[in-house]
Formats: sequence, structure tokens, C-alpha cells
Amino acid sequence: MEKHRCNNTSKWEKLEQYIQEKYIPRETFAPTDLTIPSTNPNVVGKLKTMPRGSIYPMEMEHQKRPLPTVHKTYKGDSNQSYSRENFYEMLVRIMKENNLNFDDLFTSTVDKEEILKLKEDIDYRPSKQTIMFLCFKLKLNIDIALDFLSKLGYGLSYQKKQDVILRYFLENEEYDIEEVNQALLDYGYSILFK
Repeated sequence: MEKHRCNNTSKWEKLEQYIQEKYIPRETFAPTDLTIPSTNPNVVGKLKTMPRGSIYPMEMEHQKRPLPTVHKTYKGDSNQSYSRENFYEMLVRIMKENNLNFDDLFTSTVDKEEILKLKEDIDYRPSKQTIMFLCFKLKLNIDIALDFLSKLGYGLSYQKKQDVILRYFLENEEYDIEEVNQALLDYGYSILFK
């Protein structure tokens, strides 16, 4: 299957290279139980058993990078930490920083009922697809987008090619939803946004 080519072919080549570097196929999962030495230095001679389906205990390239700190600061007040805010508070703050309101989020790409639920019910738990739409609509960089997703227990996995594709666009701050959809279609996934 030939990949979609547009005006900038190097962008699609970079995406392919990124996927090759970051994607961890499911074949890296252990087919059976695996016993390895315990990582706890206080335990001598004991073995730890990894349950079936766990990842092999090898250090992947993406695990060698330092993880982002829990206390993030965002534009605006550089000394203020937002680690304790919930999803709704974070959404409202980011919208204020970008001079947006809930009406600006209404598009044909997301069900209007979903946005109304976000507006009216602070305890509403939107789908991962809706949160990804908000990440692209609000033009969040990768760190803020991952923090935004994590507020409701979502994330972007290196073991799902679809997530790796979305991560690529966020890391490169490319927010064109049509290009994201085209990349997903090229790799055999349904489009994320209509």
C-alpha cells in the first residue's frame, strides 16, 4: 500500500522513520511466565515472576530518556504549578490562556453533545478520542497533551501504532486534523476526527 504523498513528502518519510524508531510491536510481550531476579536490593536469592503477557525486562530506547517531572509549569505564570488541578480545571485554564470558550470548540469533527457535556458537567469523563480532538484543537505540545490525557487515566502508548502516529504530530506541533486523519488512514486505522 503506497503512502499518501502531499506537497511535503519529507514529512511522511519522517513519520515513517519515527514509527520505526518508537513503535514497540506486541511481539515483545512474554509468551509464558518469566522468572527474573528481583530488582529490590534488600531481597537476596528471591526471584520475581512476571505474569503472562508482561513486557520482557529490557530497557527500551524510549525508557532511557528522562521522564518529564510531575510538577509542570505552563505559559502564563512560570512559577505556578498545575499538578493538582483536575481535567475540567485544566481544560478551562488552557482555554482561557488561548482566549477560547466552549463555543469555539464546536466543529463538525466532534459531536456537539460531547462538548455540551464538558461544559455543563465538571465530572463528565470524555472519551480518549474527544480528548485527542481537544489536544489538536487547543494546539497542545506533547508534554501538556500527555498531562491532559493523564488527568482521566488515558495516555499514548508506544505499543499502539495509532498512538505513536498521534504522538508524532503532537511532538512536531503539527495540528492539521486532515493530515492526522490521512496518516491514520495510510496505516490502516479509522480516522480519529470526522
